[in-house]
Amino acid sequence: MNDESRRWIGLIGAAANTLVVGTLFALGWDKLPDPMASHWPFSGGPDGAMPKEILSVGLIAVPWVLAFFALVAKTPRSRSTLLSLSFGSSGLFMALAWSLVSVNSGVEYWRDAPALSSYHLVVVLVATVVPTFVAARVFRTAGEFEIKDAPALELTADQRAVWLGTARNGWWWLLGVLPLVTLPFTSRSSAPLTLVTCLTTVATLALADAFSVVRVTVDRRGVRIKCGHLGLFGRTLALADIAGAEAFDLLPLAYGGWGYRGSLWLMNRAAIVIRRGTALRLVLQSGKEFSVTVDGADVGASLINGIVRAR
Repeated sequence: MNDESRRWIGLIGAAANTLVVGTLFALGWDKLPDPMASHWPFSGGPDGAMPKEILSVGLIAVPWVLAFFALVAKTPRSRSTLLSLSFGSSGLFMALAWSLVSVNSGVEYWRDAPALSSYHLVVVLVATVVPTFVAARVFRTAGEFEIKDAPALELTADQRAVWLGTARNGWWWLLGVLPLVTLPFTSRSSAPLTLVTCLTTVATLALADAFSVVRVTVDRRGVRIKCGHLGLFGRTLALADIAGAEAFDLLPLAYGGWGYRGSLWLMNRAAIVIRRGTALRLVLQSGKEFSVTVDGADVGASLINGIVRAR
């Protein structure tokens, strides 16, 4: 399948999602409460509801948006990622529509809907992972550069060199501040709600810190990536596992957004994205790729290629 015809195939997944979701809601429409239960806590009955018109349209719309972005994507890499997300979201929303319609059917008031069983959760998980995995395999694109032609720093066997690179994005801290705004309003609420809000705040602050700064170290031992000021989250790649490296301009949309994106196991490609711009791409011996946004990536890539070729 050539790249020109591939750009249209995302519409198939969106159309299939529309057909299934639309049919499920149409067949059960008169039996569904309005609003209908749409959110459940970890245990027990529902704790949130939405109008069934908005819920049905929302489940249909997202795959179309992703399919449209895949249609207009400028690079094969962006298209491959967006097609995988489009098919994965189609599977997710078809399973969600089945689950929501089945538990709300025949219920007079949304709070009377039963708790979601583990069976529903398994179906939703499988319906999301399988299409994403298959699409990632089918639409996988070959590397866009030749490793043998990538710039390399010439090193002799007795020479040692170290490269340190960083990247920062202070906007991530806005995400961490948002939960703090809700604390004064929940401090007088029930203890469970206050505890959940506090835990959410801590988790969000940790996430904001993790992706506000990234540090990359390259030497003969490998490539070490540390995220956040404390460096609690990161990844280490041994040079024996790296075939080559390059610097490139990373567009977050091509990787599905910001944060830790993709999966080396599921999609053969992963990235740590904290901002748009210069990034370091590592091509592994297995053919998989790992990227990280970092300043001065061209110098780091040159050193990696030099060390790899000098072994």
